[in-house]
This record gives sequence, C-alpha cells and structure tokens, in this order.
Amino acid sequence: MTTNVMTVIIYVVLVLAVVGGIGAVAYFTSGFTSDFQTFYLRYEGENILESTSDMVFVDDSVYLFEVKYTFGAVAKEKTGYSVKVVPCIKDNDFTYLVDGEEHRFSELNDLTSCFDIQYSNDSFAIAGNAQVLNVLQRYHEGATVEIVNTLAEMRDYFTMVVYSYNNKAAVKVSFHGIDVGGNFRIEPDPVVF
Repeated sequence: MTTNVMTVIIYVVLVLAVVGGIGAVAYFTSGFTSDFQTFYLRYEGENILESTSDMVFVDDSVYLFEVKYTFGAVAKEKTGYSVKVVPCIKDNDFTYLVDGEEHRFSELNDLTSCFDIQYSNDSFAIAGNAQVLNVLQRYHEGATVEIVNTLAEMRDYFTMVVYSYNNKAAVKVSFHGIDVGGNFRIEPDPVVF
C-alpha cells in the first residue's frame, strides 16, 4: 500500500513541476505572445519584461531600476547593460527653434546626456527634468530653444531603452515629465443640481 501512496505522490510532484514550468514560460513570454524574456527590468517591485509606457518623471526625483537576467544566477557571465534615452516620436513629432533655426524632434537620436544616470552593477538610477523644453535646452546647451507647436500634456516624449550585455535584448520604458512645483491648479468637478 505504501508503494501506491509513493507513486501517487511522485505523479503529483511531476504534474506540479510541469504546471509550474508552463506557468514560468507563460510569464516570461507575456502569455505566449512574445519570445522568452531572459533580460528584464524591475521597478518598484514590478517586472518590466518588454516595455511599459505612461511613466511620469517628476522633477528632481530619482528613479531606480534593477537590471535582471532570468538565468543570471546560473550564467554569471551574463552581466552588464547599457542605457539610452531617445525621443518617443509616435504621434509626437513637433517643430522647435534653436537660435531661430527650425528643427524637428524626430531628428534627434540620443538624449541620454540630457539625464543624470548613475550606474551600478545590477541597477541604475535616472534623474533629471523630463519636461520637453528643459531636455531640449540641455541638449542644445547654450542656445536659445523655443517650441513652436503646442505640445500635448501627459504624453510620452521620451523612451529609455535598456540593452542587455550583448545588445540582443532590450526593454523600453516610455515616459514624460511633469513639474509638480509649477503653476497649475486642479479644477473641481462642477456641482450639478
């Protein structure tokens, strides 16, 4: 009788292992909709496997991202990463002037130097004023910058791309800035009688 109990236990453990394996694969493939993610970011306890958007960078705040490899503990040679900030131009292209000369936002290809990034082995912290005009002024240091078009508020204008050690995988985080110390007010909902 103990042999039958042991056989049932073994089968239950095997079934749980298979179900757990399928669950892990489903998680790291975003529900079987993408390739298996061996490289990802972790921000405030949440994993970012491929991309995220609508992240708000508040002026003078620091944002800490952990860089993770799915099998990092097993394959210790898989370390390192790089970070690049680029314009997010999906429906966001606009014209601006630099010392009176017209430029397009889509012409920019690397805005990384416009942000303060502190690197460590398995994480990085990014800070800096992420409002569009401030980023452009930092990019065109010493020049007079004027935005010609009216920009939509609360729309992502920047994408942070974090590349794996061999540049074969990347995670994208699209964001926009907001100045909480600026002159703004929240209008209450009108009272309807």
